[in-house]
Amino acid sequence: MTVYMVYFTFICFVLLLTLINAYFLISLTMEKRNQRQVEKKKEQVTKILVSFFENNEINREEVIKKLKSYLNWNIDIQAFHESVKEYQIQSEHKDELTQLLEEVIDIKKLVKSGAIREEHGTSYALYLMSEFGIEGKEVGDFALSSLNRNSLHVRNNALNVVSKNHNLGIVMEAMNQI
Repeated sequence: MTVYMVYFTFICFVLLLTLINAYFLISLTMEKRNQRQVEKKKEQVTKILVSFFENNEINREEVIKKLKSYLNWNIDIQAFHESVKEYQIQSEHKDELTQLLEEVIDIKKLVKSGAIREEHGTSYALYLMSEFGIEGKEVGDFALSSLNRNSLHVRNNALNVVSKNHNLGIVMEAMNQI
């Protein structure tokens, strides 16, 4: 009877290893597929930005509409973020890009989208605002309301937004809340 137990244990061990191996292979395949999709969409966003800033004849509302369509799904948001960050580093149109991003990025839509949920959505929205240097009363109010969250990550990103905001009233209000 002990020989059968050893065989059974060995078979279970081999099956477990096979399942783990299959999981990792599927996970790697999905990650590669997602990365290819991000690269493809990143090129599309970069083309839109280059054509807008290089050719002034393109309609601003049309560009804003196209860029807003890239803020609906997780892969699109990731591609948008990477593309804009790269373009921001290379471009001499940094102020115009920041103004365009203030019109494109809608805080409420980004937080409530199906792509990023709960605290992660708030944290990522704050991170994007901090990275792109987006300012304004709505952004400042959103950052101030996020300072009261339980998540340390959300509060840290909210403080980054407040520190990059040039509105002294928002900075003072954040100091009072802290």
